Amino acid sequence: MKTLLIVLFCSILLFPPEESDSIRTIALTLIDGSYYKGTLVRDDSLQIQLQLPNGVFITAEKSKIREIKYSISKKNIPYNDPSNHRLIFTPTARTLKRGSAFFSNSQIFVLSAGYGIIDEIMVTTGITVFPGTVEQIYFVFPKGRFYSKNNLDFSIGGLYLSSFSQSAPSTAIKSLYLTSTYTGNRGSLSVGVGLFSANSHLGEKPLLTISGEFFIFEKTKAILETWTVNGYDGLLLLMGLRSIGERLSSDFGLISAMPQYNNRGIAFLPWLNISYSF
Repeated sequence: MKTLLIVLFCSILLFPPEESDSIRTIALTLIDGSYYKGTLVRDDSLQIQLQLPNGVFITAEKSKIREIKYSISKKNIPYNDPSNHRLIFTPTARTLKRGSAFFSNSQIFVLSAGYGIIDEIMVTTGITVFPGTVEQIYFVFPKGRFYSKNNLDFSIGGLYLSSFSQSAPSTAIKSLYLTSTYTGNRGSLSVGVGLFSANSHLGEKPLLTISGEFFIFEKTKAILETWTVNGYDGLLLLMGLRSIGERLSSDFGLISAMPQYNNRGIAFLPWLNISYSF
């Protein structure tokens, strides 16, 4: 049943219903602050060309673009998400634009922030703020994109998570991963492989993630994530919705650890995140 659910969701992402007779509209914000909106003519790995309402053609180098927004006039489906560098937990292969940043709050007590150093490299860091204790958890999460062409991206990244512990040696969680993201008409599919360890040698526990996102309304997308770690039975499943604003986005999800053999049903824990991009 779990495998069928994943295959069905991925099929929707990769083979969505066709948008017949639709016209793609694009809005560009350049690094120098210039803004253009018109009909998309060409979109390749280096340039974007659009036709303005007055008939003038504009060609922009992607390296000089700060923000891109797509839409389809027939369905008004947006193609821009300021938080598209991640799903709920799973990173995508996309990165923040140079100079872009975000601040995020999860479950009230988890704060994080990220910054795009260049278009291909970003770093995210975070800390917990649980009241009544100084033993907080912190993490650092760098990511670098080394390939981006024809709607396909590849990135490599890492995670280091530990705690400020005064009473006992802190546990360190480390991960090194490679992820790919294919962006389709109304969604994307991400597959990641990596090495995971908790106070042990990196590479002791390989992990696999298969995740996807799909626009179901104009500013709402559905997200599904699956995680498996070698040595642990079962599957970590995350399902959620993201509400997308101009700069503010919010995620509501349900998390479940699904053991291989579970006769007691499935228990879900709620997850809430709010993120502001600037």
